[in-house]
Amino acid sequence: MSFRSIGRRILSYINVLFPKFNQVIVEGGPNIESNAIAVANYISQHYDIPVFYVISNKKNDDPRKLLSPGISTLKLIGGRWPSINYLLRYLTSRFIFLTHKSFLDYFSDRQTVINIWHGVLYKNVRLLDKGLPIPADITVGTSQSTKKMFSEAFGVSEDSVYVSGYPRNDMLLKAKKNKNQLRRNINGFDNFKKIAIWLPTYRKNPLREQDDGNEVGNPFYISDFNISNFNKILKSGNCLCLVKPHPNAPDYQGYQNLSNVRIIEDKWITNQGLTLYQLLGCTDFLISDVSSVIIDYMLLDQPIICVSTDFNEYRKSRGFYFDDIENRIPSRINRNQESFFRHIDNILQNDADPSEQKRKELKSYFFDNYKSCSTEKLVKYALDPN
Repeated sequence: MSFRSIGRRILSYINVLFPKFNQVIVEGGPNIESNAIAVANYISQHYDIPVFYVISNKKNDDPRKLLSPGISTLKLIGGRWPSINYLLRYLTSRFIFLTHKSFLDYFSDRQTVINIWHGVLYKNVRLLDKGLPIPADITVGTSQSTKKMFSEAFGVSEDSVYVSGYPRNDMLLKAKKNKNQLRRNINGFDNFKKIAIWLPTYRKNPLREQDDGNEVGNPFYISDFNISNFNKILKSGNCLCLVKPHPNAPDYQGYQNLSNVRIIEDKWITNQGLTLYQLLGCTDFLISDVSSVIIDYMLLDQPIICVSTDFNEYRKSRGFYFDDIENRIPSRINRNQESFFRHIDNILQNDADPSEQKRKELKSYFFDNYKSCSTEKLVKYALDPN
């Protein structure tokens, strides 16, 4: 057993002995993770209970301008181990909301732990990827159809998977309703007829011995990508494409001087006063590969383009939850850039949405709730189940 494992075990034991107070810890990754922001703000605004939001010093995104004034922040500092202040609040809080794993192996019976994981599964995660379970009293699900996948991935019973829907999707749906107003507040958006966002998942994983799929050295994950031609297609459709690499992806350079392509990061989004999911609600269509954001984006009833030139390699290296994964993606899978360019050009020039019917069918599988009430439903169930 490693020194770190021994430390977790000791802290878990101490946690059982510590008193618990009626307060909430919310911890997300990255710091501006939309589920975490939505939950913290809702509790602070609707409940008379202290809320503490954890900020990791390893990330450059600062969520404080996105949080309600009544929320206290805890900095996760201290090198390899959490800070004393963070530990004390964590070990004495009755309610803990997490988007990723905890540093504890197990919790006190006097705590309620809520796993607000950061996406519905396309790729294998946690137990399905030879990882560790995430013990929780409540694990958020999005539909009756998805309860089994969360149970298998996190090692919890299906009965503990609560179908509220994701809090971040409330942000998504509300932003769409206020799209025009939100766009006016973002510098440069008024110059374009359409706004696209490209959200690829990462290939080079520092926590795994092998890459997921093929790392090709650019943020598009398309070998020899013709960025000039892509920019030309966007320009002809008067479209701006925001490209946001995954937080775990390498820092790609050399793509900043393009008229219709803008590489963004979490810090840029925060500077607009938005979370990622509020920004998504301001866009007109999504480009991605096998990222779970595809599933959430179906709620907007807007076009989705899937491009993955290393799809088969990704399947072999990382693996998918669904054996029939191609039937679960609401777009044809463009496996080369020529097919991708034709697809995006068709959307821009003809307002075409060839996968509309498939997207609607899949939306009913992944979601039971299409309205912006997931946060209220989850928080009420977690904090006041009676």
